[in-house]
Amino acid sequence: MISGGEPLMHPEIKDIFKILDVLGINIELNTNGLLIHKHLWLATSTISEIIISIDGINNEEYKAIRGIAKLDLVIKNLYLLKEINPKQKVGARITLTTYTLKDIKRTVEFILNNGFDYIGFSPIDLFSNSFSRYTQKRDIQITQKKSLIPDIPALEKIASDLKNKNSDLAIFIDSNYTKNKIGWNTNDFMKCINFYMDNHNDYLRSNSPCNFPYTSIVIDYDGSIKNCFYSESIGNIYDFDSINWHTTKALSNLKKNNTCSTCRGKVFCG
Repeated sequence: MISGGEPLMHPEIKDIFKILDVLGINIELNTNGLLIHKHLWLATSTISEIIISIDGINNEEYKAIRGIAKLDLVIKNLYLLKEINPKQKVGARITLTTYTLKDIKRTVEFILNNGFDYIGFSPIDLFSNSFSRYTQKRDIQITQKKSLIPDIPALEKIASDLKNKNSDLAIFIDSNYTKNKIGWNTNDFMKCINFYMDNHNDYLRSNSPCNFPYTSIVIDYDGSIKNCFYSESIGNIYDFDSINWHTTKALSNLKKNNTCSTCRGKVFCG
């Protein structure tokens, strides 16, 4: 998975793709979609999936999350890809916020009706220190939570509809999940709602990391290699011979420093 930040801003992105292709590695790209028109070579590459982040179904909602009203450009770029290569698999990743949760059915139908092959979902990350947000003040995080996550009564209403397997929402979600059009079923959505209602606090505060750092390798934009986004570096890909592949210390420090206590991945990555 090539992700970011925005990976299409990386000056070596095309070379990275070529190297991974030569190595026979399956490639997925996670992008905001704004620069695709400048990288139309993607449509004829060997990339297996392009996943575009979509955080609203109109420019107003999109701007509230992304800071710019560019949803129209994202949709246009999707159609450019499909015009060059109709078989290219393109998915959407929706961050679940007040805007996208207020009518899940409306959000899903908009995405699927605009040429995307399927939809994945992601909880919004407000309280972790990921992406170097170590200096972000708590009051700013709380303000963001109030504006970007539904209040408790609204969350409880969604939870009630999800638990009722005969509700229109539950039937819609599970039907599209069965058709492989969306990546979450009602139980997955419930996990997110519980996360937003702080029902995972005891688990998050425990000092045990999730499975991700034991099973994955993250290569950061500068070439540093980590077990996950939170762990310390074990070396750099540009100095390959000096990498310390014995990651016991890095994993131990994740526990010791309780680094995982604010990570959404601890709930959603397993």
